[in-house]
Amino acid sequence: MSLSPINISRHLYDHFRILLSAVQSASLSDAIVQVNYDKRERDVPLERNVAMAIVAMKSIQSILNDIEVSNAATPLMSIQLQATMDPHSEHQSSFATSFGRELWFCCSHATHHYALIKAICYELGVSTPGEFGVAPSTLRSQQGKNM
Repeated sequence: MSLSPINISRHLYDHFRILLSAVQSASLSDAIVQVNYDKRERDVPLERNVAMAIVAMKSIQSILNDIEVSNAATPLMSIQLQATMDPHSEHQSSFATSFGRELWFCCSHATHHYALIKAICYELGVSTPGEFGVAPSTLRSQQGKNM
């Protein structure tokens, strides 16, 4: 498997898509929101088409804006998270969580992977903004030292 910024972007897109799709579906049916990040699509056209990847990421932004405006999901909305803990078992562990917690996870996960993208870009001679891939808490700490 080759690691590229577009592969990583697809990975991040999938996490946000899975969470937001589950929230949108549950909002329509009053069902308990079920989320399983392990059920991601692999080797999708998004990984080979930059224009398609940009459209997909913009759709995530639009969905987040719609959710915020409509109050379809609140930070405390209950979510049941399913996760693979043992790669040698079919068993899925189940965790009670919330929309706010999972949205924070997706954002934190994205920042972590942005750091990987930044390293790849550096190796390719492509510049990135200084704050790209740096955790908000790290930026805040650095700002405090520069005051």
